[in-house]
Amino acid sequence: MIDWNPIAEKFREADAILIGASNGLSITEGLHLFADNAAFERLFGDFKRKYGLGCILQGMMAGWPSEEEKWAFWARLVHHYCGQYQPTPVMNNLKAIVGEKDYFVVTSNGEGHFELCGFDPSKIYEIEGNWFTMQCARPCHDTIYPSLAVAEKLSAAEQSGHVPTELVPRCPKCGGPMDIHMGAGQRMIPDTAAQARFQNFLKTYHGKKLVVLELGIGWRNQLIKAPMMRLVASEPNATYVTRNLGEIYITDNIKEKSFGLDGRLDELLAALREAHRLFGDAQGAQQLLRQAADGGPVAFQVLGELHPGRVEGGTAEVLGRCGGLPVHVAALLLEAFFGVVGHVELVAAVVAVAQAFVQVYGE
Repeated sequence: MIDWNPIAEKFREADAILIGASNGLSITEGLHLFADNAAFERLFGDFKRKYGLGCILQGMMAGWPSEEEKWAFWARLVHHYCGQYQPTPVMNNLKAIVGEKDYFVVTSNGEGHFELCGFDPSKIYEIEGNWFTMQCARPCHDTIYPSLAVAEKLSAAEQSGHVPTELVPRCPKCGGPMDIHMGAGQRMIPDTAAQARFQNFLKTYHGKKLVVLELGIGWRNQLIKAPMMRLVASEPNATYVTRNLGEIYITDNIKEKSFGLDGRLDELLAALREAHRLFGDAQGAQQLLRQAADGGPVAFQVLGELHPGRVEGGTAEVLGRCGGLPVHVAALLLEAFFGVVGHVELVAAVVAVAQAFVQVYGE
């Protein structure tokens, strides 16, 4: 059984969160690039039988007979997994865990779901390109162009695995063919701007409390996993949290500051989100009780000087005499003093707070 408390505490205390994601996250959302499954059959059954494709990845890397057929494949793929995409619970939970903290995402997933779920595109580095942009296939220049609207238009016009010739994208410089950025292979134009933003993020949080959260990355991965483990080893205040189904790998030199979580990403992220919430509630309850205890005697003295039964203006007067006492604490004490909240209700409130505290920290 996973003890979520120390993990939730690390996230609460973190100055920033670095997220690394690969195919495991996409698979959890229903996008499996390597599988000849029911989803692939529904979307690309005709391509499978005509061209012998065994999975989405083979289509992405295929040498197509014509540009019309190539763009029919890409348009259908982008429309289904991007144009029709709705944020999933796993991504909503991830956003809730990050909360208001600063973050950066490094991913080999190109379907753009982080951006579609509201993550800031300036804080995302897609190291193998993405499906939202396209480039000259040669390339004759290094400009990257938006492709989502183009793919949607092509998808609407596709018929029997072909798109109209007049709609096929052409390079605005040389007039040659265009490739989806992620599908350009070794010709892919590197996103140097995203690389620079990522390096700036690492410089900003060097030596600070950084949580490295790794989602669905296999142990052989040298693009994301290996560099992230080296980063954790070099950062004295970093914490490494890796989660994958059936395969957890952590190098020996960072095991003492790491958490390995084996299980389904959707279930693990939901559990972490709840632990994160409970830990925050417990900290808030502890602070509230401390503030009430510190401010109570002075506040009641102030209230005793007011006319009996006077509630109006009481909170303002208490705050005026008790510097730093939060409004909600003053209001609670005010209601208790004048009997608006009776003894039984106060006891019940204290018990509820205590139970929440014990739920997170133990007895």
